[in-house]
Amino acid sequence: MHAIIGGFQKCGTTTLHESLEKTGVFSVGSVKEMHYFDIEARPDKERYLGRFGPNAAHTLDSTPSYAFFPFALRRIKETLPDAKLVLLTRDPV
Repeated sequence: MHAIIGGFQKCGTTTLHESLEKTGVFSVGSVKEMHYFDIEARPDKERYLGRFGPNAAHTLDSTPSYAFFPFALRRIKETLPDAKLVLLTRDPV
């Protein structure tokens, strides 16, 4: 399973990332915000998964800026169609 967290500033993406990382279920990249789908022009599934280490069955990518770029969401769907997406927002009131 691949989980991707997107969201906005000060809405809990870091807290959720750290909580999921502590479960030991997910492999995480060397950095929290990988920016793969908002920077890579041609995302490649094997190249992306290689960032999590060998045999990573469950991956966690927490890059809040994916929420700002519709093309990033499209690239995620094309590359990892079964990924679980979590979008965090906050009530500005």
